[in-house]
Amino acid sequence: QVAVDNMFAAYCEDLRVAGYKVAFGDADAKAGAKDTLPPAWDKILSALEQMVPQGGFINGLNFPTTADMVLVNFAEAAGPFQDVLKFVGAYNWQDKYPKIKANVDRSLAVAEVQTYIRSSGTLKNTGAKIYADVLGRELGHAVSFGCLRARSLQYEPSTGPARAPSSIGQGEVIQLVYFPIAGRGELCRLLAAVGGVSLEDQAPPEDGSHKKKFTGSLPQMKHGDFELTQSGAIESYIAAIAPK
Repeated sequence: QVAVDNMFAAYCEDLRVAGYKVAFGDADAKAGAKDTLPPAWDKILSALEQMVPQGGFINGLNFPTTADMVLVNFAEAAGPFQDVLKFVGAYNWQDKYPKIKANVDRSLAVAEVQTYIRSSGTLKNTGAKIYADVLGRELGHAVSFGCLRARSLQYEPSTGPARAPSSIGQGEVIQLVYFPIAGRGELCRLLAAVGGVSLEDQAPPEDGSHKKKFTGSLPQMKHGDFELTQSGAIESYIAAIAPK
């Protein structure tokens, strides 16, 4: 299960990167999105379609896991998924990938998922100004110079599930430092909501102190005295300690 969940989470990053290239691209990138984005997403979604079962959840359990939440994140989150469709026009992934659509529908029927989607202040937040002012320059340069690349699974051997350090009490709440948008933080939030993990959002400190931790990239997570960065690592950690 851990390997499958990690694989789907890595594919989620592939989908994000394709969307970010449009969201943070120049006028030509946006104008050409209808020709570039569908093939990029189709390549990933067609592979996922083959791995999604006809019924039930992806790992064969009676509840959704990270792999299922990846598909919910793609289907429901504003950025960098639904937001960029305005540059594409018609992109009917629901008809092209019926098993993915059916899996998303099954996950959306889960009470915890429904509760999260109704109450989330980030899932549908387009965050246009935040994207442009805070993220745009940094990610725009990354796209322009070819530094922003999807992670390759063959170079990412699984380290197995994370475990909460013994120094962390059961009542400790995970603090997720990220912008109030979907982006690379939404799958973390979805996993916490479905798994019964207490998580609270924290905006990046105005004094920029988060830039002194790790490489300064976001999201960052603090759980008691334990800290992590990189969305994939945080997602794996939350899934591993989830009581549900």
